[in-house]
Amino acid sequence: MKRVFATIVTCGFAMGISFVSSPLNVEAASAVTIKASDGHYSTMGFAGTFYEMESEVRERLAEGHENPIWFIVSEKSHTDAEYHFSTNKEKDDLQWEFDWVEADSQTDFVQVGTYMDNRLRANLETDFAENPQETAKNVLASAGEDFSVEIAPDKPIYWHIEDVDADKFLVEVAVGKYVIEPGDCLSVLAERFNTSVEQLMADNQNIVDPDLIYAGDFLVVK
Repeated sequence: MKRVFATIVTCGFAMGISFVSSPLNVEAASAVTIKASDGHYSTMGFAGTFYEMESEVRERLAEGHENPIWFIVSEKSHTDAEYHFSTNKEKDDLQWEFDWVEADSQTDFVQVGTYMDNRLRANLETDFAENPQETAKNVLASAGEDFSVEIAPDKPIYWHIEDVDADKFLVEVAVGKYVIEPGDCLSVLAERFNTSVEQLMADNQNIVDPDLIYAGDFLVVK
């Protein structure tokens, strides 16, 4: 299976009733596009919320590229984000960019995405459902360096799969991201992930009231 998933990540690569609090306002995203002689390009977006960066990535995907690869970075305790998108899954400089943001102390988590062959979908969904920790390790292992990714057993694993067309599907994975579900509360989640409400509040500056969180929003869990 590791050989299968390695093709994804040539860049190496987280209550009572739930409520939603409004995200912090930030400046609109700025973007830089770098074109290559072979027709491929890389786009980088900065200075926006995580959701704005997701929207930017979806705009790039709507252009119809065959082998895109991208990552979205949550930064500064859930208050800022950036994205890096390449039209070419073999783009070498995405490896360097990933290593740079992963090493940054201000990075919360990195969410990596690409397209995969539809024949692999059923097995991938089964593997994530049965053993998300091990599957995430395989997905996030570097194809070039083949290093192992250590994930604490109480660290949440985010994974998302959606249709693209009859031949391929989209997959995204992040370690340390948890999507809030109806009925979640910070105290229960803190116990589940072996942390504290105070630490969750510190790592998620968008939350101003521990009793007021959004179902559908995400938590950074460090």
